[in-house]
Amino acid sequence: MTEVRMTLREASDLLSVPQNTLRSRYKAGKMRGERDNSGRLWVWVEPTAKGSNRTFSKNTKKVRDAEDFEALKGQVTILHEQLSGANAELAILRSRASQVDRLEAEMAALETQAALIREDRDHWRTMAQNLAIARVTPQPMSQRGFWSRLFSRQGGSPSGDEA
Repeated sequence: MTEVRMTLREASDLLSVPQNTLRSRYKAGKMRGERDNSGRLWVWVEPTAKGSNRTFSKNTKKVRDAEDFEALKGQVTILHEQLSGANAELAILRSRASQVDRLEAEMAALETQAALIREDRDHWRTMAQNLAIARVTPQPMSQRGFWSRLFSRQGGSPSGDEA
């Protein structure tokens, strides 16, 4: 059936609800209505809705409360599951964090050890280079003959004749 345009007072009498309830429904967009040039609020209501629109009766409120309670229980259950999952993940992350701390400390110690080893290597490299340079420069040696080297003489002949 078609809706009829009524004032708030007429609609509240027809539906047996307070005018403020209808005003709230209009503001919330649950009820169609309009304001005229003088600021008066008119709402659109089906004339057959006499007394059938009892959304605020006590029984309906109890049913809504029970439905809301069940919905909230479901949400609480979901939140408990999410919380237990988050706690498990937190425990895993804490153990990983302690492993990370341990590994970072170990890495710092290894870096220190590597720096010491590099320093030692550089020292030995310098020493080896110095020794190589010292070997390259020939020492002046006197030319001695085979027999003089053999018998520790200065001369070059085996007979001992020194000229």
